[in-house]
Amino acid sequence: MLKMKITIYELLGLVKDGKAPKKIKFMSSIWEYCKDGIIQDYINDYDRCLMEFIAINKDGLNDEVEIIEEPK
Repeated sequence: MLKMKITIYELLGLVKDGKAPKKIKFMSSIWEYCKDGIIQDYINDYDRCLMEFIAINKDGLNDEVEIIEEPK
């Protein structure tokens, strides 16, 4: 399993560009990308959306997430 850390700001750029990673780790939870109609977000095991936990300010956008990708 490959792991790489990026900021929330960089993650939002990947989502915008259609290159969202399938799984990330944030706040000790694994989050899976879900695109349902116009909603695009990461959902954890407790059915919580990632964007509920991000402080939309300079500090929150600099929080790091870990991209979790399965080897190809």
